[in-house]
Amino acid sequence: MLRTMCRISHITLVILLMIFASACAGDIATPLPTSLPVTEPIPDCILDVQPAPASRVSFEWYQANLNDDSIYEGYRPVSELGHKSNVCVYLDFGPLIQSGDELISNEEYFNRVALYVDSKKLEPKPDEQLAYLEGLLLYPEIGPGTVSGMPYWFCWPAPLEVGVHRATFQFRQTDGTLFEFSWSFEITVN
Repeated sequence: MLRTMCRISHITLVILLMIFASACAGDIATPLPTSLPVTEPIPDCILDVQPAPASRVSFEWYQANLNDDSIYEGYRPVSELGHKSNVCVYLDFGPLIQSGDELISNEEYFNRVALYVDSKKLEPKPDEQLAYLEGLLLYPEIGPGTVSGMPYWFCWPAPLEVGVHRATFQFRQTDGTLFEFSWSFEITVN
């Protein structure tokens, strides 16, 4: 009788362990919601970044281009047009330029900036649909001959997949100082 009770106890214990193990395996297989790293406040020289820091964007919206190939000026309203599979930074050069800087052409702009997403350096591409403002800003308080273009949208084609991504924007100043801002965002399934 004692032997039968021990077998029943062992069988019960084995069944309970199997139930417990399968319950734990189910928890491991279920993906937990990701939490995005805390992002520092956006510096004054950066007027906007897209996708926004700590944002969650659906894969479909990240790829969307609802602009119908029409030309627009100034601010690119991502909330209306979609991201076009780009990571973008809207930069005001004023706080970053130094005495004697003359940043007035696309080439000069693109020679000073870089964007890394998930530690990979991306190649910038001017947005063909954006009519760039040609106005120049003079900065006599910084130094003679110091000029820059108006705030400028920089966009980098970034064919990203679903997941959390870390972007780092860099601007190299004339004296070699490297200004840097990093943020994270997530591309979701829907």
